[in-house]
Amino acid sequence: MALMPFELGIRVYDPEHPNSYYFRRKAAFAKANSKREFVIALPVSPEVLEMEVFDKNHADDDAFEIVNVKIEKMPALAVWRLTTNIAF
Repeated sequence: MALMPFELGIRVYDPEHPNSYYFRRKAAFAKANSKREFVIALPVSPEVLEMEVFDKNHADDDAFEIVNVKIEKMPALAVWRLTTNIAF
């Protein structure tokens, strides 16, 4: 939730490997008291990731508040395998 207009930065990365960003985005909030929901899908990722949420223009991060964070496992996709039985 934006407490004032600002630009949000979001980074998800592997803390054991430098510059291993799995997700990097920015989002502009033009008005105070505006809310946005972000869904970050990571179908391929390591066991441990870190997420950094920050104000892109100011170091104090007073322009926003994180209201809710929920982690869900992605459902497995069924992989179809075509087989052909050819007798020679």
